[in-house]
Amino acid sequence: MSDDKKTLNDAIDALGQSVPPILHYFTALSPDDLNGHLAGYKQLREGLDQIEAFIKILAQLERELTEKTLPELFERHGIEGIKLFGRNFIPASRMFASIPAEKRAAGFAWLKAHGMGHLIQDNVNAQKLSSELTDYIQETAVGPPEEAISIHVKKYIQMRKT
Repeated sequence: MSDDKKTLNDAIDALGQSVPPILHYFTALSPDDLNGHLAGYKQLREGLDQIEAFIKILAQLERELTEKTLPELFERHGIEGIKLFGRNFIPASRMFASIPAEKRAAGFAWLKAHGMGHLIQDNVNAQKLSSELTDYIQETAVGPPEEAISIHVKKYIQMRKT
């Protein structure tokens, strides 16, 4: 994560350098100063680009923390949940299911045979498939065959207000 910290620090530095000029343009401009407004607009667009890059960095760090680092720490320490900072932090997982083209015939046949044929249209909605299969597996403790449907379970940490 040291590279991530450097990237984050660089992004924060860039933001710190871009914000004062933007504020200057919009506080010191006369209403008729076309060049000043254009220069301010240019600075504003550059600032927005830097903010978008900053948000992408923060989103990546958040994803890594919630989907990898924290679930691993919770599992390693046997933690089922923690109440801290006025929030509940709870390990959770979400299943993602899909039927790749090469598995379509077997996948559709399996869905029909197990009462989920209503999911099939020209294709299967991945969110509905994931939801139905989550319920099915919880009820039956049996999943579909690998040659019919691909399943991926993503672990993450939920944060809820207490």
